[in-house]
Amino acid sequence: APAEISVDGKDVNGMQLRMLPEFDITGKIVPDDEGARVPRVPPNASLGETPQISLHELRSDALSYSVVAADGSFHLTKVQPGRYSVSIYWGSYVQSMRLGSTNVEGAVLDLRNGLDGATLTVTASSAAAQIGGVVRDGAGVVGGARVLLLQEGMPGGGWPVGAHAGTYRFDNVQPGKYQLLVLDPGAVHAFAIRDQLEDYAGIVETVEIHAGDTLTQDLRRHSSK
Repeated sequence: APAEISVDGKDVNGMQLRMLPEFDITGKIVPDDEGARVPRVPPNASLGETPQISLHELRSDALSYSVVAADGSFHLTKVQPGRYSVSIYWGSYVQSMRLGSTNVEGAVLDLRNGLDGATLTVTASSAAAQIGGVVRDGAGVVGGARVLLLQEGMPGGGWPVGAHAGTYRFDNVQPGKYQLLVLDPGAVHAFAIRDQLEDYAGIVETVEIHAGDTLTQDLRRHSSK
């Protein structure tokens, strides 16, 4: 029977709501270079040692995983409609994808309208970059600070590295647009920083990183009070 629906005080009666079922995804990893090939693992390898692919929904944090076979094939089950960040786990990254006949640059896959039987081809690359620099505050070079690298448009809080002797370095960085910042001394949970970026507005640096880059970006930390 018809029902009256209200969302945030607005009447949306008459709107059609479409419920899409979960679906499975069958696909294959195609290496763009020799370093991106699916690594060989022994038959008794643990799950943590086995090549995997994951889909991380950008809003709900829903996760789907699959083991990747030696020939690059994989099968993801019970995937919900949504927008996903696609990751692979053997020192390579997702360079591009093809869903059916649709080409997708980067690692964000839009599955909000379901799959419609299409297969997913993922092109993997190992052509990464490096970025580093010096951390300073009002008193000079800062030793022992923690630097965070956040990729724009991707989930997660990133992993901080220590700026020992006042210098930091990130290796094996995949291409993309990033924000770099030095965590305040009292910041404990780096994964929550995306929700607190306004507190770092004056010291965040935005960088565009390309495959093969070796970049230098010096950073500032908030002066100690």
